[in-house]
Amino acid sequence: MFEETHKLTDGRIISFSDFGKKDGVALFQFHGTPGARITGLSEEEVSKVTTSGFRIVSPDRPGYGHSTLYPQSSFESWADDIRQLANHLGIDQFHVLGVSGGGPFALACVAYLQERVISATLVSSTTPTENVEFWQGMGIANKIFFLATTKLPIMLTALCHAYGRLGQWSAARSSSESSSEPFRQGGAGIEADLRLVSHPWNIPLKSIKAPVYLWHGEKDVHSPVAGARVLASQIQTCETYFLPEKDHFLLRDPEINKIIEERIHSSSAANPAFERDRPDAACPSI
Repeated sequence: MFEETHKLTDGRIISFSDFGKKDGVALFQFHGTPGARITGLSEEEVSKVTTSGFRIVSPDRPGYGHSTLYPQSSFESWADDIRQLANHLGIDQFHVLGVSGGGPFALACVAYLQERVISATLVSSTTPTENVEFWQGMGIANKIFFLATTKLPIMLTALCHAYGRLGQWSAARSSSESSSEPFRQGGAGIEADLRLVSHPWNIPLKSIKAPVYLWHGEKDVHSPVAGARVLASQIQTCETYFLPEKDHFLLRDPEINKIIEERIHSSSAANPAFERDRPDAACPSI
């Protein structure tokens, strides 16, 4: 359940977890940076998923867990990896949800797999670095990593290696698998993510037709809300939920979790063809 693998057509391995109801609403969930397929999971959490009516597939991106590091990775290649994994699992249509650094990977799927993805949910998503708003209100630790990626890329490998070693040391002391999996390959996954998200995404955002639900705390210093507002304005089908007094870790709030689940379920209940053909509407905010 927590450590399954699939060989992709080019020979790479993608590792993933698959839990919940097999006939439930399929949701591909993309972890943050760093993260892994089992980040935050416990028997209690799995039980909640089962009763919520979802089937959640959570894959490791290249360089995390057992997924093969792929230096040529792109957002389009990630979408194709998910297409292959969905085919392998016999899942035709599905929702995607990206948390923090997983946000742009969810957008890639809804943009490139339009015939398959019913909706995309972004929770505290990172945003394009080329927008000046990206930096407004960001904490110093995140600024260091993003500045290293964009201005001093030669430093990034050393930073990620050190961070990966620290993560491995910390995980060994806690004896927690969910803490160790993000760092199974050291800092390789972190570096791969940062190199991808810190350059122009080239995701055709204006072509997205399925609904995109963006949830963001206004007190977020990891991925500041100013950048999220700009990103939302670039997606015609976006619904925004900006939450006052909330920070980056929205999914730690059970009530917000429940509301997000209900919004995804409501997309499944709607007629997908109607959703994709509807006239553009203004994005409501709460």
